[in-house]
Amino acid sequence: MNKVNKNKAHKNNFMVKGIIHCHTNHSYDSQLRLSDLCATLRRKGFHFVALTEHSKGMTSKKYEEFLTACQKENKETFMVIPGLEVRCDDGTEIAGIGVNQLISHGSANQVITQIHELGGFALWVHPLKHRSNYGHFLQCNAFEVLNGKMDGVVAPNFSLIRRVKKYRRIGYIIFALFGLDLHSYQENFPVWTECSVSDLTPQAIVYSLSKGFFVNRLKKGVVHSSGEIPPLDFLYLLVLRFLYLFWNRLLLLMPDSLSTLVIRLSRPMVRVIKQGN
Repeated sequence: MNKVNKNKAHKNNFMVKGIIHCHTNHSYDSQLRLSDLCATLRRKGFHFVALTEHSKGMTSKKYEEFLTACQKENKETFMVIPGLEVRCDDGTEIAGIGVNQLISHGSANQVITQIHELGGFALWVHPLKHRSNYGHFLQCNAFEVLNGKMDGVVAPNFSLIRRVKKYRRIGYIIFALFGLDLHSYQENFPVWTECSVSDLTPQAIVYSLSKGFFVNRLKKGVVHSSGEIPPLDFLYLLVLRFLYLFWNRLLLLMPDSLSTLVIRLSRPMVRVIKQGN
C-alpha cells in the first residue's frame, strides 16, 4: 500500500496527489467502474480522486447510491470526493466538488451559490466550450485551465491561465486547476494535482483547493494555483502547446481518410511524448 507523502508544504501539512474531473458509470456517458478506477489509482500511488458525475439523468436516489459507493472506496490512504457537473441554463458547465446533495439547475451563479452553500468547491469546467459567460466573472473557485479531452494532456491552455491571472490582479480570488475529464479507463494519468492538507479526508482536500494550497502537475511541468509557471517550465509547456495546436490544425485540413491514417501512424510518437512529458 502506498503511503501518503509527508513532505510538508505548509506548517503541519503534508502533500497528497490526486486527479480531478472524472466520470464513472454513475454518469450517463461513462462505463468506467468506480472500483476499477480507485484500485488503479491506489496502485499508482494516488491519494484521492475528485469525481464530477453528470447531473443529467441523476436523481436524488441515484445520487445517494453514488455517495454510498464513494464511501465504500475510502481507505486509510485513499479518498473519493463526490461531486457533480451541472450544465447551467445558459450552457455553462460548473462542477461542484465535495457536495453531498443533488444540485438543482439554474443560472451559473445560482448553481455556484448552491455548491458553496453545501460546502463544495465550484470549478468552471472547459470554460471555452460554451462562451455565454466567458466575458463575465463568475463567483466560482477556479477555472479549469487544462481539460484532458479539449486540451490534451501535454500542456495547459495559456489563454485561460492569463484570464485567471488577470482576475487575480484586480482582486478576485480565483485559481487555476487541471482536470482530466476522464470517461474511460486509462493506465496512465499524466495530469494531476497535489494538495497540502492537514489530514487525508475529503473535507481537508476541498479546503485545500478552496484556499489555493495546491499545484497542478504534468510529468515535466508545474502550474501553481495562482497561474504562475516557473520560467523553464513555461517555455517547455508553451512549445508543447504550440505543437499540439499546430498538429490539430493540420489534421483538420487533411481529408478524413488521410487524417485517420496519419493519426494511426503517429500514435507511437504521441505515446513517447506523453510518457516523456
